[in-house]
Amino acid sequence: MLGERTLRLQHGSRIQALCVLGTHLAVDVHGAAPAGAVTFGVKHTEGVSVEVAARGRAEVGPAPSGTRWPLDEGMVLRFSMSRASAEVNDNKVIVSFYAEGGQPIDQAGVFLTGIGLSLDVDADRDGVVEKNNPNKVTLPLPCMGSPWACRRPAHPSCCVPIASLSPSVAFQASWTWGPEGHGAILLVSCDRESPLSPAPDCDDERVFSKEDLLDMSRMVLRTEGPQHLPRGYEIVLYVPVSDADKVGVFHVQNPFFGQRYVHVLGRRKLCHTVQHAGGAAELNFFVEGLRFPDDSFPGLVSIHVSLLETLAEGIPHTPIFTDTVVFRVAPWIMTPNTLAPVNVFVCR
Repeated sequence: MLGERTLRLQHGSRIQALCVLGTHLAVDVHGAAPAGAVTFGVKHTEGVSVEVAARGRAEVGPAPSGTRWPLDEGMVLRFSMSRASAEVNDNKVIVSFYAEGGQPIDQAGVFLTGIGLSLDVDADRDGVVEKNNPNKVTLPLPCMGSPWACRRPAHPSCCVPIASLSPSVAFQASWTWGPEGHGAILLVSCDRESPLSPAPDCDDERVFSKEDLLDMSRMVLRTEGPQHLPRGYEIVLYVPVSDADKVGVFHVQNPFFGQRYVHVLGRRKLCHTVQHAGGAAELNFFVEGLRFPDDSFPGLVSIHVSLLETLAEGIPHTPIFTDTVVFRVAPWIMTPNTLAPVNVFVCR
């Protein structure tokens, strides 16, 4: 979910913020200005793009260093980053405030850490899990990055909470049937890879062999950034409560004695905290369907990854960025034994 997040800036102070690649941060410059300030200027490091905009107006323009801007009410700075940070707080934006006549009064600053975060699936059904494939999901139009969705653009009265929309409503437009369609597919694993297993694979939270993975769909969490996230941030993978009995997710781990596959989501497990690997990393997950579509389940399930921020001690974590993928569980297809055969295959 690509939205715009607002930062609270105050003159005479420096704040820290995390910026996800592809998103924007907004700052109310007028509200952060000291008394007596009439203009402001902006300086920033090379990895940051800064635009100046007036709230309520359509004009948006870049903010080159050395330019002075009038401190009108509603003036907003918009930040974005084009590449991930190598270290925490390795980029910055400094806003300088000036009085009448050009005398500097005070400054305010933001130290930025850029990270990349993308949850990806085989949305084109070609066996390749591309990064940020536009067909992986199409969410309802978010209003200014909030948890509200507009069913019809330019009609604010139609806004409803995204969380209130069922998967069949929220994601129906993103998944298309047919050989020219798009959208990831899940299978319900009804076989038994291990003869010792008393139940089908879909009823078991263990993976006995790599053959189990052949019945699952691959999902990749791609991250970019410094070796460690700044303090107070974490990455969480989760499924809605309504989908917990319909999908299972396994994560590949590499202990000293070889790979193992750990059940991290589905059934009683609604969320999983992901360890940030640092640098450019890909974390592999394998997803299986647990229930066939029926009259009460249209077959669509969603999996989300969120970047959470701690605002203050004692306050629950707040999601500042969310990415989503959608699968459709393949239906059960069984032909009647009275149907005339079209082709007969014989094997020795």
